Amino acid sequence: MKQLVTIMLILVSITGYTQKRELPVEVKSAFETKYQEARLGSWWELSELYYFDYTWKGGTYTAVFDQQGKWLETAETISEMEVPAELSSYIRSNFPTGSICICEKVETAEKEKFLRISILDEGNIDRVITADLNGNNIEIQET
Repeated sequence: MKQLVTIMLILVSITGYTQKRELPVEVKSAFETKYQEARLGSWWELSELYYFDYTWKGGTYTAVFDQQGKWLETAETISEMEVPAELSSYIRSNFPTGSICICEKVETAEKEKFLRISILDEGNIDRVITADLNGNNIEIQET
């Protein structure tokens, strides 16, 4: 839990630091065009990518754009309760010492919507699991 709090504090610090910089016009315009009704919370730059936290229709989202304003992905934060039961069971069975720390519904230009679940083990995000919205086609990426 301490590790998660530390990660959140670092993200808040990064956000505060990067917002002092000016957002490129192409990136700002692309965000505003794609998400006209969204309420922007914050943005930050990391590794030449621009991340926007925003709310829309009661949900919390993060959108990612490149330097030219090309949209790369949008992730909606969801609760662990929204993860299909079979996928939750799979995670508990295969990662008994880990815990689910981040659940997202993700959309990209190349891939249909899918679930992305980050597993926290021994204070670090250890694995990222992706699956379709029904919890099938599971893929595991070690971080």
